[in-house]
Amino acid sequence: MTSTSYESPKPDLVQQAEAFAHAQGFQNSCLPEVGRCLRTLAAQVNGAVLELGSGCGVSSAWLISGLKDSQRFISIDQHAQRQAYLQHHFAQDHDANITFMTGDWPEALAYGPFQLVFVDVASAKDTREGAAYSPADVIAATAIGGLLVIDDFEPGPLFQGKPDARWHTWMHHPQLATCEVLTTPTTAMLLAARAR
Repeated sequence: MTSTSYESPKPDLVQQAEAFAHAQGFQNSCLPEVGRCLRTLAAQVNGAVLELGSGCGVSSAWLISGLKDSQRFISIDQHAQRQAYLQHHFAQDHDANITFMTGDWPEALAYGPFQLVFVDVASAKDTREGAAYSPADVIAATAIGGLLVIDDFEPGPLFQGKPDARWHTWMHHPQLATCEVLTTPTTAMLLAARAR
């Protein structure tokens, strides 16, 4: 018996974003497996959606493709030129309220509370002592009952063979109900709901 792989078609906006990322030489876009989950979650929630780290807009495109009419979406990144491109090309043909902000990720938290947050900036996932901001700030900007997606993990509590403090922080945070979702055999993301 032979097995066949099945991959559903990507939305046009996602294909545009992938082409833009390729033209920019940007290689850190989200995996299609993560993107499909983001699209599904964006279609499920009714409130505002936040993305921390736009990159070249691949994950943004997945999220936008799931938004309802007039739903608010904010994505923030420090790269002004890419943000201007994404605002011009991604926002104009959609009924949702879409904003690509230029700045450091904590600046976007003030626009919450959010029903869905995609955490795709390393410093927003970090747990180092003395940092000006931490996962607690991201959680505080998420509505109770809201969802958070944190990707770029290896399966389980290790990263490159060493204990991953980020994994433990998000997985065991007292305000979250969190599960790990395998995205490929070697990659994982955490899906969390703010419980309190």
